[in-house]
Formats: sequence, structure tokens, C-alpha cells
Amino acid sequence: TKFLAAASHDLRQPLNAARLFTGSLASSDIGAENARYVARIGNSLDALDDLLSVLLNISQLDSGGIIPAVCHFNLQDLLDRIVPDYIQTGQEKGLRVRMVTTSCIIHSDPRLLETILRNFLSNAIRYTRKGGILIGCRTGGNNITIQVIDSGIGIRKNQLDGIFEEFIQVHEDPSVDGRGIGLGLSIVRRISALLEAPIQVKSAFGKGSLFNIILPKGEKNKVIPLFADHAANIALPNSLAGRIIAVIDNDEDVLDGMKALLGKWGSEIIVGLSADIALAQLIEQDKTPDIIIADYHLNGDEDGVEAIREIRAEFSCPIPSIIITSDRDPELEKMLKTKKLPLIHKPVVAAKLHALIRHLI
Repeated sequence: TKFLAAASHDLRQPLNAARLFTGSLASSDIGAENARYVARIGNSLDALDDLLSVLLNISQLDSGGIIPAVCHFNLQDLLDRIVPDYIQTGQEKGLRVRMVTTSCIIHSDPRLLETILRNFLSNAIRYTRKGGILIGCRTGGNNITIQVIDSGIGIRKNQLDGIFEEFIQVHEDPSVDGRGIGLGLSIVRRISALLEAPIQVKSAFGKGSLFNIILPKGEKNKVIPLFADHAANIALPNSLAGRIIAVIDNDEDVLDGMKALLGKWGSEIIVGLSADIALAQLIEQDKTPDIIIADYHLNGDEDGVEAIREIRAEFSCPIPSIIITSDRDPELEKMLKTKKLPLIHKPVVAAKLHALIRHLI
């Protein structure tokens, strides 16, 4: 719907700005320890974006409108991305969060599975006052069962069936953090059905809980690396030296983030809240952009496609261009393909943006 498209854009704008600033930090000489912190921030931003996608598309989950991107991958790669965040969170509560390493290969959608595992771990930490949490897996036949075990407050037997319903929180302990609204496990239930991956729950009230998800084994010779766009080396300073890049976005924080990131790569950046503003600066400074980066949703009736057309018309040449957007509408993607305009979804990943710019110019 138009409402969801607008909500997606507005909610992802600050997320995109944060991603651009972390990308700029990652390109700086900040030391190994700080680089690890920046990487963890990036992972958390990714998790937030994935959860936001699920929330905005919850009706699509119900109607079957989301198609899983299934692949063969090493489970340990996914756990290494997720679990360190919760080890730190657990330590802040005096809890021990442990992970049993594994060589198992999974055949599923890693992004959707990440949403489920993050929900299991965050709930385990929220509802555990002392002791710890363990995440690991077991193999059996053609399946792999991922388990999250905690020593928390537990769930009464007559309440187990209700925990996957919307807006239901069954805990009775007033000391438990109550900021949740009871949507997490209902989303887990929907994703589980989509992945055809059964969820099992066992719990002893006052002693703890066990959450399982059962997934098919993957094939070793078909494994692909996960999150390769984040693992890639961040571009070296001045790798785009001398290049003039025009950036159009209707959010000043995003423009500041783009200037910080692209500036680290040595390029000269001309920014504007609209095509007219950016174009006026280009004409005044007698500069022709090597590439144009435009947000699709701009102010009023203007969109990124029109902004690119306007700037190209002024310079009478097909300047390479990129559209960035938080809009996941498949029809928009088809339209941009017909116009031969590359698309990057928000929040923008620095390594992916750099690779595309280098490819186009």
C-alpha cells in the first residue's frame, strides 16, 4: 500500500544515515578494536532493517507475498554474526551467553533465520535473571535443529500455546523488562511457516526454556559465503580521487552521511535536496558530474528518475547514475531496469555502493 511505502521510506531514512556514517568510520584509521565495534554496529543496523522489513511486510507474510531467498550456507557464519551482540548484552546483566561452534551446513534463507534466532536470544536474555543462555545445534537424519536454552523464569504449561499470538506476553515477573509489545514470536511463527521450519518449545516454570527450530541440511559443494558485501574490504582512501559525484536526497542527514562516506574515498561531492539545487551548484562551479546518485522518493512530485533526467539534459550526455531507495516494490524495480538505472536499497552498504560506482565509471 502507499501507506507502507511511505512508512518504509520515512523509517529507513535515519537508518540509512546511520549506515553511511558507520561506512565512513570503517574507511578511517580507527584501530582494530574500534573497527570491531563499528562492524558490530553495522550488524545491528542490518538486523534492525531486516526486522523493519518483516514488520512492514507482515501482511505479505500472511498472504504468501514474500519469497524466501534460500541458499546453502555454513551455520557458523550466521552465528558469528549474531551471537557476539548477545554475549555483550548478557554480560551487562551478569549472564553468561555461550555458543557451541558447529560445522553444520543449512539450506534456508539466512536473513529470515537471523530474525528468528535474534528473537530467541533477545527473549532468553530478557527473561533470565541469573545463570545463562546456550545456543548450539543437533543433527538428526536430514535435519539440523538449532537450540536456544536459558535458565530464565520459564513459561507455564497452559500458556505455551499462546506465546506465538500477537500482543501476548505471558510472563508474570514484574522485574522483567516489559518494553516488548508481544509481536516478536508472532513474527517468528509466520517466518517459520514460510520457511517450512517447525518450531518446538519446552519450558519448566521457574527453571528455564528451550526453543528449537528444525531446518534441512545443506550441501557442502553448494555453500555460498554469507554477507559478502560486508566482509569485503572497505575501499581505500582516495580510491575515487578526482571524481565528481552529484547526490540528491531530501534528507539532510543522509546528504551529510553521503558526504562523509564519499569524501573518505577522495571524491568531490555536490549535494542537493533537489535536482535544481544540485544542478545550480554544478553550473556555478562549472563542473560535470562523473556519476549521479539520487534517492527515488524526493519532495513533492519529483522523484530520482526525473532528477537524473534533468541533470543529464543539462549536460547533454548519459551520465552514469544510481537510484537509492527504501521502497521494495517489485514494480519499481522493473521500471528502473527498463530505464537501465542500477538500484541500491537503503540502508546503503558502503562496500556495495563503492563497487557499483567503480563499475559504472
